[in-house]
Amino acid sequence: MTKEEAKSLYNDFHKQFPIEKLKNLPIEEYTNLNRDDSFCYWLETKTEDLGSFGGGSAYKFGIYKASGKIKPSNKTMDDGVYAWYKKYGNTRDEAYKKVLSNIIKVAEAAQNKEYSIIDTIDLGCSYKWKIAYLYSNMSLLNFFKEVGIRFIAKKHGLENYKKIPISQIQSYLISQAHGKNLFDYSSELWNEWLESDEGKNQTDKELAIEDNEFDTSNETKVYFKSSPAIPFTLKGFEKNKYINRFTASLLAKPFVILTGNSGTGKTRIALQLAQYLNVPSVNERNPDDLFKIGDSLNEWTVRNITDDTIYLSNEKEPARLRPIQKDLLQEFIDFYATNPEYLTKQGNEDRNLIKESPNARFDKFLYGFDATIRVMAKKVLENKSEVRYENFRNTLLVPVGADWTDNTKILGYFNPLANNGTGDFIKSEVLNFIELAKDNSKIPFFLILDEMNLSHVERYFSDFLSAMESGKPILLYKKPENCESTVDETITLPKNLFVTGTVNIDETTYMFSPKVLDRANVIEFTPNRDDVLKIFSQKPDIQEIQPAPDGMAEAFVELSEKISNFENAPLTDAGAELNRIFGELYDILKPAGFEFAYRTTKEIVLYYCAAKSLNNELTTLDIIDHQIVQKILPKIHGNKKQIGELLFKLKEMLSKYEKLTLSQEKVNSMIDKLEKYQYTSFI
Repeated sequence: MTKEEAKSLYNDFHKQFPIEKLKNLPIEEYTNLNRDDSFCYWLETKTEDLGSFGGGSAYKFGIYKASGKIKPSNKTMDDGVYAWYKKYGNTRDEAYKKVLSNIIKVAEAAQNKEYSIIDTIDLGCSYKWKIAYLYSNMSLLNFFKEVGIRFIAKKHGLENYKKIPISQIQSYLISQAHGKNLFDYSSELWNEWLESDEGKNQTDKELAIEDNEFDTSNETKVYFKSSPAIPFTLKGFEKNKYINRFTASLLAKPFVILTGNSGTGKTRIALQLAQYLNVPSVNERNPDDLFKIGDSLNEWTVRNITDDTIYLSNEKEPARLRPIQKDLLQEFIDFYATNPEYLTKQGNEDRNLIKESPNARFDKFLYGFDATIRVMAKKVLENKSEVRYENFRNTLLVPVGADWTDNTKILGYFNPLANNGTGDFIKSEVLNFIELAKDNSKIPFFLILDEMNLSHVERYFSDFLSAMESGKPILLYKKPENCESTVDETITLPKNLFVTGTVNIDETTYMFSPKVLDRANVIEFTPNRDDVLKIFSQKPDIQEIQPAPDGMAEAFVELSEKISNFENAPLTDAGAELNRIFGELYDILKPAGFEFAYRTTKEIVLYYCAAKSLNNELTTLDIIDHQIVQKILPKIHGNKKQIGELLFKLKEMLSKYEKLTLSQEKVNSMIDKLEKYQYTSFI
């Protein structure tokens, strides 16, 4: 196909499916085997010359109209006509609404060249990048097979090719085009993949697993590979002036609000930190499926299996059972997964290394078990199927909607008609994400609530705020007497869950209450005038963040736990300076009713410890400046009569300290706004 023919086909697709049409696309126009004008038919067949993502089953579309008998599985649902992944909803309408919403998010992100957002959207990898290409004005590579593009990235010298997000692989390979037309360059790369031994050996089954993300033929367990922590750094973020404040804020308290005009980089920085600390997930068969009562393991035989233990015996002592705890077996599996050479070694070196590991959960080890556990671990590792779980990346971006009037949108809801009328709790993708974080406590999970104030935050987020503060569980529902739902009635937020909310202020949004602002650090994004205008004359300098080395994600969680224990730590000389300046602020704020209390003081101490841990060169005044502008000023609002005198007193007090530049600039800005409109607020 020539470039001209490709462009013509691209334009034909856009005439058929502009983004505005997608927003109201009925399911019959999305998937219908009897229509050659459906969206799915266009993507897979009519635009095949613009890049193929064929192979696998129709589940790659999220939901599809079946032509015959539908094969059931534990990950899918159907109503006899349509079949879909259960994760998208319990009814046809719920599933299609979710799938279409994700397609629209991909298309809009591609159109706006916000490719890193696409990495976080829950659709099959090849499918969503084909959609992205078709809405990118052909500014991406039309190469969509994940295993293929990762292979090509490796061949062309990209480090971390297994771990790095697809958006960054696209960016890297495009940078290697050296002026070639992207359509021709993509064809070169695609042929390079097809002619490789890896490309020739890839089977249809492998393609199916890649495109569908789920191997639905077996029960699977999702976990994230954990590595020993290393010293935490923010290598690669040197150009970002907000990253230290943002990271220190998350470490001090796992809820941060990013505010500023649309397009200032709020969502980007949240995604970049999450991508930096991304940990690839593994889809592994449950060991319970591999061990059955009666199985032989060398001279041992499996006699019984409980929830937490596998019991073995041998012919010499058939009445004596040896208990193998599943958690202990998992420690050996994790060790051998990264140190396979020990599977063939004899001796106790592996046992001692596991026992002495800082992550070991067992203080003692019964001698004689290690050889047997080695055999068991080897069986698990030989039977595992490593498949990237794209939707289970440890980042979840959720756009907040104007219809979020209670916590059902964020946590889920009880459906009394489910399970033949006995009822069931329908979990949200956020709740699934929280449960995944609980199961992987050593690495951070980042929940990003985009445009958080499109609805009243208190209506849907008050449970979260209280649970973050108290550590108490959130009530999801009250289980009726005859209900057989397997969902727990409560959920406790894990300490490795970090929440970021982005905020735009316009006529469609709501202001935050003091209750919300008091529970977060608020960071305002204000781009430099020259940085904005230089885009007219030169290519924008968008820094691509490389994934951190193994162990950095674990180090982030360890540092967070360490910071949380600093609450009552003495601050020596810094304490006196903090006491003096915040004492002056308190005296100015109290007459107007904006004084702070214990929570704010405690969180300022934690922020100080986090900021110094990240950058010991920061002075106490630097950190005080951050906290005035992030914790004190956001709560100040009112008309000229209410806060006019207060703001001028603040300006006078701050001017005594030369280094409090951020706070001085913000107070001056609020005074200017007050003079002009007779009312002002931080946001």
